[in-house]
Amino acid sequence: MDMSFLKLVVSYFVLLTAFNVASSDEDIPAYYDHNCTIENNFTSDSPYQFNLITLLTSLYSKANATDNQFYNATVEADTDAVYGEYMCRGDVPMEVCQTCVQDATSRIASECPYNREAIIWYDQCYVRYSDRYFFSTLHQLPNVISFFTDDDCSRRLTPIKCKMIQSTGFMIPRISGSQLNLTLNNAVVELEAETSNKRFATKAANLTLRDKLYTLVQCTPDLSPQFCSKCLYGLIKLIPSNDTVLGGRILNPSCNLGFRGYRFYYKGNLPPSVFIYKEIGRPTFTGYNCSATENFKANGLYLNNLRSLTLSLSIMSSINNTDGFYRTFVGDKSNTVYGLFMCRGDVPVELCHECVNEGIDQLNSSCPSSKEAIIWYDTCMLRYSNRSFFSTLDTQPTYTKPGADKLQSQTEGFKRLLASSLNDLVEATPNSVGVKNFKTNNVPSPSELTTLYTLAQCTPTLNGPDCKKCLQGALDHIKSCCLGKRGGQAMNPSCHLRFESYLFYYNQTTAVSVPPANPPTPEVSENAGKHNDRSRTIIIAVSVTVVTIMLLCFGYYYWLRKKSKSYKNILKKNFGSEGAIVESLQFSFATIEAATDKFSIENRIGKGGFGEVYMGILPDGSKIAVKRLSENSSQGLSEFKNEVLLIAKLQHRNLVALLGFCLKDQEKILVYEYVPNKSLDYFLFSSQKPRELNWPERYKIIEGVARGIHYLHEYSRLKVIHRDLKPSNILLDDEMNPKISDFGMARMVCINETRGSTNRIAGTVGYISPEYFRFGLFSDKSDVFSFGVIVLEIISGKSINSESESRESQYEGGLLNEAWKHWRNEELTAILDSNMTEVVSHSEIMKCIHIGLLCVQGNPQIRPSMNEVVQYLSNDSMHLPIPQEPVFFMYSQMEPAATNRAIMEAQLANHNQYSINEISESQLFPR
Repeated sequence: MDMSFLKLVVSYFVLLTAFNVASSDEDIPAYYDHNCTIENNFTSDSPYQFNLITLLTSLYSKANATDNQFYNATVEADTDAVYGEYMCRGDVPMEVCQTCVQDATSRIASECPYNREAIIWYDQCYVRYSDRYFFSTLHQLPNVISFFTDDDCSRRLTPIKCKMIQSTGFMIPRISGSQLNLTLNNAVVELEAETSNKRFATKAANLTLRDKLYTLVQCTPDLSPQFCSKCLYGLIKLIPSNDTVLGGRILNPSCNLGFRGYRFYYKGNLPPSVFIYKEIGRPTFTGYNCSATENFKANGLYLNNLRSLTLSLSIMSSINNTDGFYRTFVGDKSNTVYGLFMCRGDVPVELCHECVNEGIDQLNSSCPSSKEAIIWYDTCMLRYSNRSFFSTLDTQPTYTKPGADKLQSQTEGFKRLLASSLNDLVEATPNSVGVKNFKTNNVPSPSELTTLYTLAQCTPTLNGPDCKKCLQGALDHIKSCCLGKRGGQAMNPSCHLRFESYLFYYNQTTAVSVPPANPPTPEVSENAGKHNDRSRTIIIAVSVTVVTIMLLCFGYYYWLRKKSKSYKNILKKNFGSEGAIVESLQFSFATIEAATDKFSIENRIGKGGFGEVYMGILPDGSKIAVKRLSENSSQGLSEFKNEVLLIAKLQHRNLVALLGFCLKDQEKILVYEYVPNKSLDYFLFSSQKPRELNWPERYKIIEGVARGIHYLHEYSRLKVIHRDLKPSNILLDDEMNPKISDFGMARMVCINETRGSTNRIAGTVGYISPEYFRFGLFSDKSDVFSFGVIVLEIISGKSINSESESRESQYEGGLLNEAWKHWRNEELTAILDSNMTEVVSHSEIMKCIHIGLLCVQGNPQIRPSMNEVVQYLSNDSMHLPIPQEPVFFMYSQMEPAATNRAIMEAQLANHNQYSINEISESQLFPR
């Protein structure tokens, strides 16, 4: 066997063992503090924000891809450069470092959303960024100072935890100020002599015969030895000189130190000491509900039974073999009280007991005379009633609690990941191993620079179908309350569902058996030889089996790694540096093929310029639209990349949602939300249309399309010009809401940029603005022109490219000329679709024709912006300017002229200034 291969196998299993050993509560990143500078902020959608997101992504990726516990990076720009770094504590394993940096990059983006300089500290790492260069420079401010003092037990922990500590006979050693100062100074001296690049040292000293002092010092590796010593000595001076300090941590941007009366850092492969004085925190109150319909009398029999019940629940919550759940009843007939508690499936019995006791105290004060009440904490639920509710599905009352932090960007990717994870959890929890009906899961979310943690639990007495039904209802509540947030939960009397972007539950640790120190000496008998032969045979057989299993496992692991790398190579090849952004959107080809029944003709619902569209059904039952691009089409590949990168960053109710994509060999596939009512042109122009659109539906479509384009132009992260707006690219959902689709030809420009130029004309004849067709000059006013044509088509029911029109009619301007003449003569019925019934508002139709004509004016400078169009549509009292006669031209007859191009460029330049004024004025109108 190849020795290098054997080493890989051994390394792999050593790695697995390390993950199991390190999987404890000590590995959860402990947040300390953050600091956001307020002197200098950036604006949303600015180049600095884009550079900052790129930087944080780089830090997150570097921590996950390498063994570097310190890393700094720069995203260069003329005036918007961003400098950043992370540093992990020198003793922590790499997986702990990775988790900490992951949490820190996510939290700093949430805590300091618009600050050009910020720093965040955890016990195990810190992350920092700034718009000024700070590498290799000493910075002693801001700082974080945290000391544990004599009254720390009563101040930081609950009375129950203090009693627990006192009952063990354990006393936290008091640290002498002089002893602490001496030990820390010695640690600094050792650090000065350190030859490695870590700039990290630990030092232990005896306090008494029994007690020890443990210290830790660290500097950023890019700091010079002189600056490192200066920084640490400055921190030591901040420690009080009295003897009341029991431990502490002091941190600043360039260095940090820590000290405690127990080993709080890793020593080689040994994790920190298991210490009962760990700050697991008190239960967090969530909500309660008291029945207002039935009350009991003071000093009555029901009250006595209730007191007996809560006492029983309190006692049973402190017993290990209850598995965190207990139900009982006290009394008989009308004075019977039924009650239960259910602790979260991961919490230790001590915390369960504390939570139940707090719940009892809270209900006694909040529901003093209610016969029925329920209370929720983050770690337990307590309930009692005058009716039997055991084994019964109860979904009311339901309590929801959204998280405080909003998503910063890429929300669609996070939402899809959330929906998938929670759906999986709803399916898995009723079938979970054990009696708890409890399940947790975690999956990385590259788009939000974090990990998504989920938890589900039903009362153990609930059967599988009822548990699933309950959790499905909770999931529906989460969809209503918590989308767009980094966390949220829904709970009712029978179940609880929660998600967060930080680890909020306890990891389940793996128990390791320790062999006895002195194994007994085996007795020698006459049959020893036979026994030895048999033992040797067994050992060989077991060894061969174990090695075989190890090789199979490694082979599978190696295949997964190779497969994962191939996916990433495909993404890098096609999307370059932005591959990480779209990684979470990738579907496997097998999934798409199964969803569409191998792209069967029965599932084909349309055909576009670059491929065919199929309807598909995913395993969870949700419908999707699958666009399969034609093979070997370079133009199709270009549009494919453009659409994935663009629409993945956009979300609006009037834009079709891109759910994902698939790349395999020559296959290029886009997966969208399924929109059942086909496209607008089908309802306007098709001879097989199912019915006629009434005016309210047409007005609703006009408004929706306007708001979708308005979002693209002014409220998306980057200004987007669609360049191919037409009825066939406007899809209609089951409520006839319009959704703009097909972003293959769209272009992104900077938020303060309003025009561009190209040598390749994209779009459809009839909807292309004259300045774009003739000179290749496009702007947001190009989309406005297309929108104006669509409005007139919706009102008239006629296509701008109707085959029924004569060539002479098209020379005369066709639909645009006809609309202009009839509007000017106030001849409404002459332009109105003759098939339209139930015309409700003639003035509303005339206003829409007026808006359409304003949008198709030849001079882009005097066309309204989409911001103005939205205001015109939503405000009947606004005065609309008189439109100029629309431009009439035959595309084939137009020859570009240099002089005309210069004139048009000048008009667009004026529009650039004009657009800036429009944006400032638009703030006067309500959105």
